[in-house]
Amino acid sequence: MKRIPTLLCAASLCVIAAEAQNEGDGIRRTTKLPEVTVRLKPVEQVGDTIKYNVSAFQGKDDHYLEDVLKKMPGIQVSPNGTILYKGETINQFNIEGQNLLGNRYSQATRNLPVEAISQVQVMENDQPIRALKSTVPSDRATLNIKLKSGYKMRHFGELEGGAGYGEDATWNNHLSVINIAAKNQLLLTAKMNNTGEDLSGNAVSNNINVSDLEGYVALPRNSVNAMENIFSPIPQQRYLKNRAYSVGFNHMHRVGRYGGLRTNIDLYSTADNLADSTYYLYGGAHTATLSQSNRIKVGEKTIAPKFRYELNAPKVYLLDQLSASLSYHTGQNDIYSNGRQVGQQVTRHPSYVQNRLAMTISSGLHTYNIGSTLFYFRRSETLAATDAGGVYDIRERIGFNRFKTANSISTSFPLFGHILDLRYEFSYLSDRVRIDAADDNDNSSLLNTIAPSYTMRFSRDILVVDCPINHYAAKIPWRSGGRHVNRTYLSPSVRWNHNFSPQWRLTIAGAMLQGADDDIITPQTYRSDYRTLTATPDRMGWARSSNASLKINYGDFVNMFTWNLLATMSWRHSDWRFAYDISNDLTKLAPLWQSATTRYLMAQTRVEKTFTQVHVAIQGTVSYSRNELPVVQNGLQQRVMSNVATSCLLVRWYDLSWLQVTNESTFNLSWQDRYANSNSQTLKSLFNDFSLVLSPLSRLSLTVSCDYSLLETSKGEYNSILFADAKLLYTPSKRWELGLCIDNALNRKQYVDASFTGFNYRYFSLPLRGREAMATVKYKF
Repeated sequence: MKRIPTLLCAASLCVIAAEAQNEGDGIRRTTKLPEVTVRLKPVEQVGDTIKYNVSAFQGKDDHYLEDVLKKMPGIQVSPNGTILYKGETINQFNIEGQNLLGNRYSQATRNLPVEAISQVQVMENDQPIRALKSTVPSDRATLNIKLKSGYKMRHFGELEGGAGYGEDATWNNHLSVINIAAKNQLLLTAKMNNTGEDLSGNAVSNNINVSDLEGYVALPRNSVNAMENIFSPIPQQRYLKNRAYSVGFNHMHRVGRYGGLRTNIDLYSTADNLADSTYYLYGGAHTATLSQSNRIKVGEKTIAPKFRYELNAPKVYLLDQLSASLSYHTGQNDIYSNGRQVGQQVTRHPSYVQNRLAMTISSGLHTYNIGSTLFYFRRSETLAATDAGGVYDIRERIGFNRFKTANSISTSFPLFGHILDLRYEFSYLSDRVRIDAADDNDNSSLLNTIAPSYTMRFSRDILVVDCPINHYAAKIPWRSGGRHVNRTYLSPSVRWNHNFSPQWRLTIAGAMLQGADDDIITPQTYRSDYRTLTATPDRMGWARSSNASLKINYGDFVNMFTWNLLATMSWRHSDWRFAYDISNDLTKLAPLWQSATTRYLMAQTRVEKTFTQVHVAIQGTVSYSRNELPVVQNGLQQRVMSNVATSCLLVRWYDLSWLQVTNESTFNLSWQDRYANSNSQTLKSLFNDFSLVLSPLSRLSLTVSCDYSLLETSKGEYNSILFADAKLLYTPSKRWELGLCIDNALNRKQYVDASFTGFNYRYFSLPLRGREAMATVKYKF
């Protein structure tokens, strides 16, 4: 369930004692002065830097950096750990000015103890590359974590062990070792659990590095989708049975004043057990039904090393980064599909290696840049399925290789009082696909781009106009006709930032883009799971897209009030789409070469206000989204228009030092526009999360939380579920902490959900982990 961050202000008390001596009577007296309350300012703003004093946001139930980040105005933390500031992902995450973790910073936010941190600094509109600060503006923020003096230049961290019992024995253990010094930084984490907690975040990037988009290469989509995780709005700790392990080693050594050598190595392993039961009703000119239950066992082992040298001087920037990933996935699923028992086994072996080289030289207002990216990806997938009746007798192997290189050279210089940037880039991509014993199917493409960009700076405005000129050439040797594709096109974009005042900011942006689809193409059909037969396009698909966005931010940190408005629209015109033919036993996907247009609209507003005198913090969010999608299914073509409206309200009360109360309510309304043969209905859902933190003694705290869900599964029919959890913590000293946790105290056994997507209705039930209790011991050093 969605968690909305809030804000907590605290006061620190100090007692001052003084000695006074009366020289006249010769008597020495000690006088205790009255208690003085010193209130720490929660937020300070100096220019474009916002300083959040962590102790003003820390509550009894806050243990790590992520816990207090969620309470800071203007900052959001998504469930996967990605940090957003004023609705945008951050540029960079630093600890004491050093970029130790790159875009895998959730290792720090989920392991840095909150008592070690003095400030979270947000540098708005920060350009992390010093050589580009005067020529390339940025509208995103950089976060910098400031530690307390007692936690610098020494090792600190914690060791925790937990053991308990529910339906089976449970355990949850972790170790963190941190050392932040002037020349070296170290973060070592090790975790293991079987409580359903996902530990894959160490090996997964939190967000794309927006300051180096040329170095970003998206990983190809999987061909076999038979091991995809179950999607549910409830946390996976409620239902996933797992055995997960992760290790993260991160080290940075400063080289000179501006250089740094960084090593990041992440290892991850898991063995998961999942189960669900789903009923599908597929619409169209004719209908089909599927009743399917799954008993899934999934395993994964991944190692992801990264080595990086960076020189970030005022006049010269140099980057050389080598990264790689090697994974091994297995999956076994015992399926009951419309009364037929099917066994399905999947293996997947993806791996890649990438090297990124970039250099910038600045001489005042003139800059010169070169960049080069080399990327090689290889994946092998196998699928096997059998059933007693011989309907599903599948043995399939899909091999896929991809090589890509992207190289650029650019320069920027003053023109008519502003900055003109000229860039030339070429990228080459080569794919090879082999299905079973068939011949290799190769295709390749070459993209040449000349990209002028003009940046105009005024006292309160920044206007950036880009107009790349592209020539795209593709070759498909195995195709009988139309083996070559050549296109020349423009991709203009514009972005305008205006500062009405230090509090009010406006951003308007728009772009018109074109490009080839990134889908795998091959002349053979293949199975993506036991019942889905996929035919890929036999030529390069082409898409044109346009988007426009409006963003308004207001921040008054003196009065602890922030407001954000975001609205975005996008259109996408493609020359093909998939047509679906679904029966009770088989799903067929085939490319349909006709124009397809999708539209998307989203608007969201968010307000945060803290009333310091009455110790109440409020956050509210209202959003609406609309998606128009052309669907071809079971002989029927239709534009399906889906709508979702959401409202969230979070209230936190913290007037008493020994009591904190938080309540978050989320209401969702989803519906589709009416059309011929429509079975769509309006579905409503309500989620309410309540938590109470009680601290009757300074060393003892009790947290009780209740999560309530009310879901409409069909018109007028509802399913509800209430979860209750409790956590008792006792800290006999600053180094030791003892805990007792009870999860799912009411012993709920099943979760039910329903949704409409396109022509289809889905009813979903999920068995849950039962009541579990765990005792923990934590040692801090």
